[in-house]
Amino acid sequence: MTIIYLINRPWYVFASAQLGRRRNLPQSLLADRFREKYPKQSIAVLASAGTVISAVTKDVASRGIKAGDLITAIGGRGGGRPDMAQGSLPDGAKATEALGKVAKAVEEKLK
Repeated sequence: MTIIYLINRPWYVFASAQLGRRRNLPQSLLADRFREKYPKQSIAVLASAGTVISAVTKDVASRGIKAGDLITAIGGRGGGRPDMAQGSLPDGAKATEALGKVAKAVEEKLK
């Protein structure tokens, strides 16, 4: 399942729970490709089988929306750099449910 939200346009928030199909492509590479395609005001949160990775563009990180904070906001644990973090979800079977919380977390940070 792929979920794409637009928040306070032109913000792009992308969340996906289908990463296991392309095992030859690391999640961090998918996140990097997302940031290449959407270089400004973009957020990607990707999850598969309990693993989650979050990437934000540098302009988003400078506004206080950190990649690791998004993982925590959806119920995961992990960390990393302000613009990219990875971690895990306590219940990988609920990845889609967890990703549904991304938009709300971003909206809260923008207040």
